[in-house]
Amino acid sequence: MFLGFYALVSHLWDPDETQHFADITQCFVPLLANAGLLMNTGTPHWRRNVFWMLVALSCTLWMVGQFEWTYYEVYLHKPVPDLFAGDIIFFLRTIPLIAALAMRPHLKRGEIRIGLGYMDFALLLSWWTFLYVFVVLPWMYATPTPGSTTTITTCWITSSTS
Repeated sequence: MFLGFYALVSHLWDPDETQHFADITQCFVPLLANAGLLMNTGTPHWRRNVFWMLVALSCTLWMVGQFEWTYYEVYLHKPVPDLFAGDIIFFLRTIPLIAALAMRPHLKRGEIRIGLGYMDFALLLSWWTFLYVFVVLPWMYATPTPGSTTTITTCWITSSTS
């Protein structure tokens, strides 16, 4: 039913309105996911509750990043800037998911080996932040200036021939 409605909207509206519809729809997906995930936290088992809360936190980060994206495209009618603060939110939303998997809520009480929970989470957060800063930011923002590759190639050729 949803795909049929989307097909109808995409044929009747112009591309800008279709993009706005897609952005607003992508805001509601993590909102509905959060509603379902937080309904699962009503159990007496604290490990399962923490698991579902961490997964919901990940969906909340996804929702915040998507709201920022939608704010630019729908409300301001501008393309999302290259230096977008929401990119790190999209990247770091995997941390609560990994922490939720580390909770291992499926294990029985005797099988659980409690580690350094907050320390593990802090290390996980710092690792993913470092990975984002070290790998993603240079890839996004370090672009060669026009003519710089020819200058480097010329210097390399002249130095190798001499």
